[in-house]
Amino acid sequence: MSTQKESIESSRSERSRSRAASTEREASIEYSYAALGQGEALYPAVDVRLELASMSVMPIQMLPDSGASGTVLPRKFVVPLGFDLRDCTKVPVDTGSGMAFHFLAPASVRAWIAGREIHLHPCFSDIGVPVLGRQDFFNEFHVQVDERRRSVTITPHDLREAVAAGAA
Repeated sequence: MSTQKESIESSRSERSRSRAASTEREASIEYSYAALGQGEALYPAVDVRLELASMSVMPIQMLPDSGASGTVLPRKFVVPLGFDLRDCTKVPVDTGSGMAFHFLAPASVRAWIAGREIHLHPCFSDIGVPVLGRQDFFNEFHVQVDERRRSVTITPHDLREAVAAGAA
């Protein structure tokens, strides 16, 4: 039995679907797998530029983590980002390794990912690899991991929605 979505899809011309797909591809950024971590290789990484308290920009690679509610940075980022750990809110979190505490920053951090400025709301923790979580990164980007091709593709949600509306 076909759904309404399938009926709509089948009524669209192949030409409009391929034009929409190519527009979405142009709006997407694909990253080849890059290993993060020391000893243990974690994949895939996304290039991120963080604005520091000094107003300079620091490029880093971060791990998209759909299991993380929010962005988590190693504690070594607290001071360069202009925070004092005493001003952060200590929150209990349930991690894959059990219960832990993270320190939620009192303000967001400007970041640029795939040429877009977004505001990350980081927590700081004794974590070895910086991770991008659902509440900020996944809320802004559609993330597609292709294990076979060993790549990750991110597409801003608003561009995906505009392409979909244009194909309709």
